[in-house]
Amino acid sequence: MGLKLTSCLVLGRRGIFDGVIEGVHQHWKHREVVKVITMQRAFVRVIYTAKLLIAESGGILVSVEKLKEGHAIIIYRGKNYRRPSKLMTDNLLTKREALQMSFELQRIGSLKFFAYQRQQAILDLKLKLAELKERRAGNPQG
Repeated sequence: MGLKLTSCLVLGRRGIFDGVIEGVHQHWKHREVVKVITMQRAFVRVIYTAKLLIAESGGILVSVEKLKEGHAIIIYRGKNYRRPSKLMTDNLLTKREALQMSFELQRIGSLKFFAYQRQQAILDLKLKLAELKERRAGNPQG
């Protein structure tokens, strides 16, 4: 039933911030179930996102499903749901702060990638140097 919902929340590059939790509560105003679609590839990150959504919204996780465009996190509002008086939480990032954090995470990821590439290039050069020394030691004339 949750996968058939036409209305859903889409998590972008910002991830979970105070506006997403507000959107979840707005969905629960008229429905019992909310479907959140995330484009994250790593399943560990999807589970982390689902746990964070549950903790911040107070809902119950129904399932995490794989879709063509990403993963769907389906959350039930609970039997005794009461809408909070203040929808915005104080402990989450704002929209702007979440975007800045996303940029920083992307920078860190690309730095790690390029550092790994450089390490591989250094290892390849060391291997070629060792082969060259081995050839010269085997052939003293040349």
